[in-house]
Amino acid sequence: MKKVICAIVINKRRNKILFVKKKDIWILPGGKLEDGESDEECLKREFKEEIRVIPFGQLRFYKKFIGKTPHSETLVLVKVYFANINGRIRPSAEISAAEWIDPWMVSYGYKVSRITERIINRFLKEGINLGD
Repeated sequence: MKKVICAIVINKRRNKILFVKKKDIWILPGGKLEDGESDEECLKREFKEEIRVIPFGQLRFYKKFIGKTPHSETLVLVKVYFANINGRIRPSAEISAAEWIDPWMVSYGYKVSRITERIINRFLKEGINLGD
C-alpha cells in the first residue's frame, strides 16, 4: 500500500485551512512518500514543488487514515500532520489553485476528495480550535 503524507495548515488569524486544487479536486497539501524519504522530507519536497513554500518548525502528527486517491482510486495510507508555513503561496506543478477555506464550508462549495472530507470531518468532530 502506497503512503501519502499531507498536512493541515491553519491560518489562525482567519480561522481557515489551506487546501490545494489538483485537477478538479480540492485536497490537503502533500503527496506520495518516496523510497527512503522521511515524512518531513516528503512534506517539504511536496510543498516546495506544489505551492513554493516549505513547512517550518516541528511537524505535529495528527492521525492515520486509509482511503483512495481521488484520481487513480488507488488505496493508500494517509498520515496527516499539522504544519506551519511562511511566505506567499504560489501554486505550481500539478496544483492549479490554493485557497484558505473555512473547514465548516469546504463540503458545500468545493469538490473535495473523499479522504480529505473524512480527515476534515474528523478534525471538526474532535473540536480542534483553529486559533490554538
